[in-house]
Order: sequence, then structure tokens, then C-alpha cells
Amino acid sequence: MDKKIILLGYSGHAYSVIDAIRSMDVKISGYLDPKPNSMNPHHLDYLGSEHSIELSASLIENNFFPSIGDAKLRAQLISFIENKGLSQTNIIHKTANVSQDVVLESSIFISNGAIINALAKIKKAAIINTGAIIEHECHIGEYAHVGPGAVLAGNVQIGQNTFIGANATVIPGIKIGNNVTVGAGSVVIQDIKDNMSYVGNPARKLKK
Repeated sequence: MDKKIILLGYSGHAYSVIDAIRSMDVKISGYLDPKPNSMNPHHLDYLGSEHSIELSASLIENNFFPSIGDAKLRAQLISFIENKGLSQTNIIHKTANVSQDVVLESSIFISNGAIINALAKIKKAAIINTGAIIEHECHIGEYAHVGPGAVLAGNVQIGQNTFIGANATVIPGIKIGNNVTVGAGSVVIQDIKDNMSYVGNPARKLKK
């Protein structure tokens, strides 16, 4: 990757993204945020807010990456990137093990130690967090987030904006809809419809 990266967002989740970028030996030009971060552990340059910035030729030469954990905010940042016609990239930590047969869209983050096996498909701006395992032929929707240590066995489908908590397990062939939350440590043994929250072992629907 020859281009440098401009981060959209600089706190929390962004620190893991920066760690992965450094493992790839790629440079960071700076970050965009509504205001400068009072904590700047990586001494990055503040470039302004995406709501008001003048995109000069030197900035447009960069790749732009949404380094925000929240799915709704990531979607807004992707809209900014796409509407401006800016370049996107995937951030994949060098310790991640990604099969050459995996299909990746854009602006995906794959953290350290993650394993993604053959014929999996991951759509744009999804997050595969530390040590997660995505087995063969799994499909991960846009803006989905698979938490640290989670295991998706073969042929699992995860909808858009869905969150799979840390150390959760989803057995083979399960279909999980859009806007679903699966709690940390849960074991999912049945399909889950849209807009549901499930927790426990086995995972059960939370009552409203």
C-alpha cells in the first residue's frame, strides 16, 4: 500500500486500528474529528472535521478509513467518503490469518490474531476484532462487528449492523439478521430474526 491513511475518528477503537496500520508498515497522515482529541498518544496531526474540511489535493491523495466502533457512525463516515469520491482501503493486522479465497469489500478492519477461512465474504466497514474466528463460507454484513474471541462456525450468515459479543459462539449454518446484538459469551444454536438481542448459553431472546 503506497498511500498514507487519514483516520476518521481518533479514540478507543482507533487505537487498535492504528496498531494494525503500524504492523502493515503504512504511514498515517493524520485524523479527522469534530474537534482535536485531548489525548494524542500517537502524536497524530489534527486535520479538521469531516463536516467542514477543505479537501486539498494533498489530502485527496490519501486513503480514508473510518476508525469508529459504532456502526451508525461508521455508516455516516462511509457516506462522507463515498460522496466525496475518496479512496478507501482495508486495514488487516499482519498477525491476522486471512485465506486467499476470502472476498473482502472496502473499509474492513481485521484485528490481530483473527482467522478468516476459505470462501468467507465480508462486506464493507465490518469489524473482525482480536482473535475472532470466521470459518469457511461465512457471510458478514455491512457494518457488522464480530467481537474479540468470537467464533463463527462454517456457513454462518450475519446481517448488517449486527454485533456479536466477545467470546460468543455461533454454530454452523445459523442465520442472524440485521441490527441484532448477541451478548458476550453467548452460544447461538438457532436462527435470529432482525432487531433482536440474544444472550446466554444457549442464547435466548431478551424480553423488552
